[in-house]
Amino acid sequence: SEDANPQEQENLRTVLRSSLQTAREQLASLDRLVREFRDFASTPGLQLKTVDALGLCRAALSSMREGFPQLRFAIVEASDVGEIEADTEQLRRAMQNLLLNAAQAAPEGLVELVLGEGPDRRQWWFAVRDRGPGFPEEIQAHWGEAYLSTKKEGTGLGLAITRQVVEAHGGRLSAHAREGGGLEVKAVLPRAGAGRKEENP
Repeated sequence: SEDANPQEQENLRTVLRSSLQTAREQLASLDRLVREFRDFASTPGLQLKTVDALGLCRAALSSMREGFPQLRFAIVEASDVGEIEADTEQLRRAMQNLLLNAAQAAPEGLVELVLGEGPDRRQWWFAVRDRGPGFPEEIQAHWGEAYLSTKKEGTGLGLAITRQVVEAHGGRLSAHAREGGGLEVKAVLPRAGAGRKEENP
């Protein structure tokens, strides 16, 4: 009947809106996957320069506060690191990958970016701490490998890229369960950059 036409038209519009939204979400997901595969396959060589470590941490944290306004983010200085040699763009993205993982694992509460140095000042480190669920023991041995993820739609590439960047700097990446729940992911790096020796040992 004619009376049913407006309702049918509205139902059709609702279905179309829902279909368009689903298509947009799928395209966004595919776009994210393409970027992650590209970044993993073509990590560029390091462009080392002297930078303030605390400033680098602040830059990594700033965009996270905008993306997760319900979370509290904090920088904790375990010691005054000062200047380091690093590829600032790649290392900032590596920090952001870890912060993003922590934020997604712990949608409420506090995420900490901790900064410190080794006892002989030859190394410095940063760590991201959360109070999320951590990860199952059965995947701990394979943690950080590409395509391994505990997220429903995760690829594990973000963490693999982070490990790539840290190791390119001559560092190492590790993860440990926190007492009381949650995870700490820590990157330990040489202060003078990858493959470099300090002039004053």
